[in-house]
Amino acid sequence: MNTNNTIKMDLSWFSHLWHSARQFLFPHEFRIEPPCLSVSLEDDLDQLSIAVRKLQLSPDNAVKSDENINHKLIAEIGTGLWRVRKNMLRPESDKPKEGMERAYRHVQSIFDSLETSHVQIKDHTDEEWIDGRNISVLAFQPMPGFTKEIIIETIKPTIFLDEQHIQKGQVIVGKPEQESENDIELPPGIMK
Repeated sequence: MNTNNTIKMDLSWFSHLWHSARQFLFPHEFRIEPPCLSVSLEDDLDQLSIAVRKLQLSPDNAVKSDENINHKLIAEIGTGLWRVRKNMLRPESDKPKEGMERAYRHVQSIFDSLETSHVQIKDHTDEEWIDGRNISVLAFQPMPGFTKEIIIETIKPTIFLDEQHIQKGQVIVGKPEQESENDIELPPGIMK
């Protein structure tokens, strides 16, 4: 068995045991169940923590735009953090899912730290689509009731460092339905 996996399993088991034992200090009605994280969320958090360890910040903890900073790494961290936060939120809300409130505060504090370091992570969902934007459209999908083109899903956020574009967002755009067409239309130049 891989040593890293063994350590991870041992720490996870120990953490669970510690949390369970600690609850016996309180009356039964005040005991709290351990948080239940989904496998995909745990994987996202693992990938994010690995990426954060790789990132070396300047002495004053501010990310600066120079040749020594790996923009790809910042984009990976930003995308991973954005996905983790997205998985923690209730659908159609900016409130965390039940049981995720504590972890969400930590994720949000990392977002805030990135913003103070001049890293901006932009989710384009629900924005009106305008041709010429510096965003990759993966598909145009006919949507009933739409009167104009709206971004219905952000696959990858757009990321800026010091207002410099370091990752192009990827989106799916909903468009008004046409009478003869009911399937997804790919952007020009991409074959089905």
